[in-house]
Amino acid sequence: MSTARTVLETEEHQALRAAVAALGKRYGRDYMTTVIREGSHTDEL
Repeated sequence: MSTARTVLETEEHQALRAAVAALGKRYGRDYMTTVIREGSHTDEL
């Protein structure tokens, strides 16, 4: 049984999502992988 749900985002939430995506693109997957592996903090962000 499947239930469809509609999720409405506010403009503020959409802007926040876009900002986080831009940071992710700027620093990339390798950066995050290294930080997590080393148990460090994302101070550069």
